[in-house]
Amino acid sequence: MFECLNADQAIPTDQVSVGINLPPIAEPKKGVHVRKRVLVALRAYGDHELADEYERCNPRDLCRLHHCDRCRGRWFYSALNRVNETKALFYGSQPYHDIEAKRHMRHVTGLVALVRLSVRAIKAAIKECKKGFQSFSKKFKNVPVLGFYEIELINVPMMVQAGACPEKRRTLEEMLGRDLSEVNEVMALVHWHVLMFFRGGNGDEEKVQKWLRKHYPHRRQVRIDPLRWEQDLSDSLKKLAGYPLKNRHRYNLSFDTHGYENGNYIRPKELSFLVKLSREVPISEMKIRLRC
Repeated sequence: MFECLNADQAIPTDQVSVGINLPPIAEPKKGVHVRKRVLVALRAYGDHELADEYERCNPRDLCRLHHCDRCRGRWFYSALNRVNETKALFYGSQPYHDIEAKRHMRHVTGLVALVRLSVRAIKAAIKECKKGFQSFSKKFKNVPVLGFYEIELINVPMMVQAGACPEKRRTLEEMLGRDLSEVNEVMALVHWHVLMFFRGGNGDEEKVQKWLRKHYPHRRQVRIDPLRWEQDLSDSLKKLAGYPLKNRHRYNLSFDTHGYENGNYIRPKELSFLVKLSREVPISEMKIRLRC
């Protein structure tokens, strides 16, 4: 279904935009560490122009790279505002309406495809998924959906050698249609995270779950989670609105959100590819927005 090309395919680096100032999204110490690794990776593979843009990013000259804390902060606040607006329109804006929102909102993750490190393969996977969301939107006209696509690098040989998370390995093998022991490369897991807004009593949630299971049939290929009842709604929405906007510089060999904290660093070559991907697949193409 998805075309797979050479991981060394060149990525143009000729886009610069401007905007307003907003605080960065990452903690200072972590942000500095990631920033250094990104700059080393870009310069190691000759991407000095892009590294310069990343280094001098400011409100008047934004780099718009997915690993930039300033730009991610802008996207986060924009996404959070959209989520809060949709919540207020769908459930109401008074504090007591939060109970209804907690009861019926869902955080959903879908794994789209495991493809080679190729711009064309990644874009093809996203394009194919967007067709599915178009069908979804026509079928479920009363279900707003907000979120983003995300690209995670999977170091397949490392996963196999470490024997880490058999459940994740089984899921990826089912999606790929082959044993991961036969794969000797780093690959890209194209997936998405969204918030879905349901109303109680109309049966939409059950129908959506059935639709998702049909289109994402493999184990753990789709996950549907309720919001945490014990957590303040505003805190939940802050966390979930920014959840897809990660700037990972480590591999995550498990399904655990924090699994990357114990993972090996992404090699400079693959990290450089991931950063440059922002130019070919900008944030505007990573957004998912249906019925809102």
